[in-house]
Amino acid sequence: MSMQPSTSFESWKADVCDAFCNMNLVRTGTSTQAFKGELKRNDLNHIRLCTVQCKSLCVDSANTDGIQLSGKEYLVKFQLSGNTKVEHRGRVAELTPGDFTIFYNEEPFKLEFNKLVKHAVLVIPADQMLKVCPNIDKFLGLLFDKNGATNSLLSQYVVNLTNTVNSISPDIVVRVEHILLELLGTALSAAELPDEPNTPASTDLHLKSIKKLILTNLDNPELSTDYLAKQENISKRYLHKLFANEGISVSRFIQQHRLEACKKALSSPSLANMSITDVALEWCFSDVSHFHRCFKARYQMTPRKFRMHALTQ
Repeated sequence: MSMQPSTSFESWKADVCDAFCNMNLVRTGTSTQAFKGELKRNDLNHIRLCTVQCKSLCVDSANTDGIQLSGKEYLVKFQLSGNTKVEHRGRVAELTPGDFTIFYNEEPFKLEFNKLVKHAVLVIPADQMLKVCPNIDKFLGLLFDKNGATNSLLSQYVVNLTNTVNSISPDIVVRVEHILLELLGTALSAAELPDEPNTPASTDLHLKSIKKLILTNLDNPELSTDYLAKQENISKRYLHKLFANEGISVSRFIQQHRLEACKKALSSPSLANMSITDVALEWCFSDVSHFHRCFKARYQMTPRKFRMHALTQ
């Protein structure tokens, strides 16, 4: 469905609230001038794509009756032209063309712009968004900069879609939406989250969670700082900071516990027929010579001597 340009602010405002959620929209600047606004709305498969254009506006969802006729939805706002200031969850994002941000229509948000702007908005039902990104709440209110490779891919796809959506046949729409959501998921998975608040409680909880994750993945060859940061939804910088406070690096912590696992295996009678090489490989020491050096440095004897001593006790 596509809506024609409107010269009635009240009519346009009603259409915008119907497309997104209840909001208080106030014209700013020289509001005595004739109003010109445009809203185009296209329903895809599960989600909606809307293109909005207007001038000098303040949008505040907090000053409403709180009733959302459209249901629980996430709004992914892409800046197409002009600049917009977005406030959500205590975060402020200054959007320029190519950038995007995400907010939730069940929580207060505020948008401000003083000149003519144009933006595209993906309206995604909560159940669909949680399939794309189960931890979406961590990304709300953040600025997704156009200079990020995956962000740029998504933004360009949305721009192209706004120009061609009306010519896409219904049987292709499902595939187009699938690609769109895949690109969104990719951009979110590649995003680096800001550092978490550095409080004793949050630090302790994160350390416990990360250490547990490490200990349950010692035999996982994918275990790394990248893996841990992604699983815990924190930045690698914050991850390294947590372990620096412990006086040990992340990689050294992983190595020490893998060596402990190898030591336990070498001292087990039930694994006596398992070669030392296989033990090393089992706990992700791909370089056996390196494993021997690390083991000897930590336990002051070679793996072979340790096994002989342990199994004769």
